[in-house]
Amino acid sequence: MASKVYFMDDRANNAGESTPFKAVKLLRDAGIKDLFKPGDTVGIKIHTGDYGNSLNLRPHWVKAIVEEVQRLGGYPVIVETNTNINGFGNARVDTLTHKRTASRHGFNEETMGCSVWLPDGVMDIEGVECPVPHGVYLNKTFVSSQMMRLDAVIVVSHFKGHPQGVFGGAIKNVGIGMASSKGKSCTHLVNHPKYGVKAAQLNYEVVHKICPIPT
Repeated sequence: MASKVYFMDDRANNAGESTPFKAVKLLRDAGIKDLFKPGDTVGIKIHTGDYGNSLNLRPHWVKAIVEEVQRLGGYPVIVETNTNINGFGNARVDTLTHKRTASRHGFNEETMGCSVWLPDGVMDIEGVECPVPHGVYLNKTFVSSQMMRLDAVIVVSHFKGHPQGVFGGAIKNVGIGMASSKGKSCTHLVNHPKYGVKAAQLNYEVVHKICPIPT
């Protein structure tokens, strides 16, 4: 069955027609009240943006969704995962630096009015193993264990170009964005003989020097 797609006009004649207010109306029209029960933990999955990025979703747009979940009796939490430990950049590769990056971009408990969950511990390397029944190359992946604690998830995505010539959006925000570091490696590297998951060896001594585990 085809999914319903809702759109909103980006024009605004007054403050009541601004993006946050219209976004909440769109959520109500789409049936947000039927997605969870009062008391449920509702994850709002975002991309906090790498350091230097200027095009991630604005925090006050996300805050409007937080407030709507709270109005309906849910317990909202902002959720995001760390980047691939083998990937480029370092502004979101571990939880400590990721928190600083997210806060720079306006995503913290003070601005959001709710908790901001990043991967468990300093680095959520393992995650929870999940089968990929119809995978062509990939028959399993690993989802961030924090995601298993949620009763419902609202995925809020911004679209961007990708170095491989495609666009990243809502599907990537779930398929890659909810994976642990090991899951991201599985997806990106799969069974590469040199760089694949089986050949990957993590030097914990170096990791702990870069990002000491709090005692």
